[in-house]
Amino acid sequence: MSEQTNEAAAPQTLKVSGVGEFSELKNAPRPVRRARLRLTRIDPWSMMKTAFLFSVAGLIVLLVATALLWSVIAISGALGQVEEAMNALLSNADGSGAIQITDYVDFPRVMGLALVFGAINVVLMTALATLGAFLYNVSCSLLGGVEVTLSEE
Repeated sequence: MSEQTNEAAAPQTLKVSGVGEFSELKNAPRPVRRARLRLTRIDPWSMMKTAFLFSVAGLIVLLVATALLWSVIAISGALGQVEEAMNALLSNADGSGAIQITDYVDFPRVMGLALVFGAINVVLMTALATLGAFLYNVSCSLLGGVEVTLSEE
C-alpha cells in the first residue's frame, strides 16, 4: 500500500521531443481575444482629484511658459521698440507725455496675472470635471453607459 502512495505522489514531467515542434507552436497564430465592457459610472471624487492634479500641472506649465516668454521679450528688446513706437505716435512735440510701458507692465505683474488666471483655471476645471462626472452618471442611469470593445492584437 505504501508503494501506491509513493507512485501517486511522484510529479509527472512533460517531455518535449524536438526543437522544431516547439518553434511551430510558438509561431502559430493565436485567436484575437476581445472583451466588450460598458462604462456605467465614474466616481466623482476620483474625477475631482484627477482633474485637480491635471489643472495644477497646467498651472505650472502656464507659469513656466509665461516666464520664458517674458524673458524672450525682455532679451529681444521688444518692449523698448513698442515704447518708442507708442511715444512717436502719442507724445507731444516737446517730449512731454512720454509713455513708459514698464510702469504698467513688468515681470512681477505679468507673473501675478498668470498666477491669478491659472488659479481660476484650476478651480473651474476641477469643478467642471466633477460636474461632468455627476452628469455622466445621471445619463448612464438613463441610457446605459458607453460600450467599449477591447482587443488584444
